[in-house]
Amino acid sequence: GLPSEKAAVARMKEMLAYRSENAEIITRARARIPSDTRIFDSQRSLQDHPFVQSFAANGTPDCLGVSLIPLRTFDWTAWGNWKSNDMREWAISTVEQYSIVLHNESMAQHRMCKMCEVRDCAGMASGNPLALVAPIRTMAPIFAMYPEFLHRAIGMNASSTITTLAALCKPIMFGFFKSWFPADKLEEEHAKLQLVGVADWAGVAHRLAPRGVLRWAELVAPGATVGAGLVVARGVAVESGDRIRWRCEGAGLRLSVLHFMEGSLARLADGPGAGESEVDAAGAVLVLADNTGSWWGSQAVSLQVEVIIRAASAAAAASAAAAG
Repeated sequence: GLPSEKAAVARMKEMLAYRSENAEIITRARARIPSDTRIFDSQRSLQDHPFVQSFAANGTPDCLGVSLIPLRTFDWTAWGNWKSNDMREWAISTVEQYSIVLHNESMAQHRMCKMCEVRDCAGMASGNPLALVAPIRTMAPIFAMYPEFLHRAIGMNASSTITTLAALCKPIMFGFFKSWFPADKLEEEHAKLQLVGVADWAGVAHRLAPRGVLRWAELVAPGATVGAGLVVARGVAVESGDRIRWRCEGAGLRLSVLHFMEGSLARLADGPGAGESEVDAAGAVLVLADNTGSWWGSQAVSLQVEVIIRAASAAAAASAAAAG
């Protein structure tokens, strides 16, 4: 919170001035958003954006919404060509939709709900970091008007390069968000910014609920190959007692079959091959192929996972048979 009544009044004046200055954009943005929605839809934004983004409701262990962006889709050229007016309209319409979605979700859950921003750092294209200066200058003051929306920012599959880049960006971020993003909170357990290392799936399971992990898997599902520096996955939602079948093939890749549960993780298999297993808890089962150890060259990959026996269906069939 703000330290004094005087600071609160000053902040309110800033917000009123911002909304007055951008009233026309805000009006157009809100006209595209159903007033009762609890689901974020990036298609409602006033402008397109140069990256792939998806959302998962209740995507964290504490049932908060998750915004997911694989940084492998980050287009440096498009960022450089993104006109400031279009960028501004996208940013304002996005946070206005956050405002409506999070308000409705807060009313439904009877608590203040925020958004968890997740970025998959694997395979982030190289480019000139100076290209981000203009976008940050345009968008950061807008996002700073809505500090209560951010629960946490998480960078998963974060390499040492990403960690270094984050350290370089700290002074810029503190300059824009110093009122709510203090330096001494950055590395704490409940920090605003958390980096999870490459293939640290236990760290991911600690921060994302199975539904959030599944949404990530949908975004990074592979074709016939997995590129250098990337992690790809396929997943399926499971209930306790379900029986699953998987197959994973790919030379030169780290292959794993993982069972994500609420706040925990079980490793079902490693390496290429096929198998079946009955899961003992609800969650998500993912088959993963990790090519982050390669600096160049794609590898052929084939990932499959499915539920072959649903526990609920099996129980219903057994009950019907006993009754007959």
